Amino acid sequence: QGAHGMSAPRDQQIIDALVGLLKTITVANGYRTDAGLYVFDEEDRERDVPDDAIATEIIDTDETLRAQNRKEREADLRIRIDALVPWETTPKPRAAARNALADYRQAIATINQPPGWIKGVTNVALGGRRIPPRVAGSAYVEASLDVQVTYIETHTRSN
Repeated sequence: QGAHGMSAPRDQQIIDALVGLLKTITVANGYRTDAGLYVFDEEDRERDVPDDAIATEIIDTDETLRAQNRKEREADLRIRIDALVPWETTPKPRAAARNALADYRQAIATINQPPGWIKGVTNVALGGRRIPPRVAGSAYVEASLDVQVTYIETHTRSN
């Protein structure tokens, strides 16, 4: 709850829920990787990640309007989930990146949608993925998965 008792905006609720979901990605939980041990959103400044661990970052890149009718609007929130796989300490870093992206997809596919996840969310869609060539001198192979969350929000004092 924010100032004046208002709840967090819908996009913040979505990011927070995805961070929590991604943190469940561990080998002990039946996934291929431990990519969920070090999950950050873009604003996390303190990042104490071991040299041999995959780090996961979630960024909401943009939002587009689908429709609006007075106080109710429907929008698509585009999110990018990045896996930073250590180059030096990972035997096959591109294969590890593929595994991490597969784990992200598997975790997101467990969302009970709709209803049952976040009020107003009508769809969670998995998009494409990218594993570009490692930038010369970079300590990581950086891979990313696109996710699109469609939601409806009502702009009232009690939103």
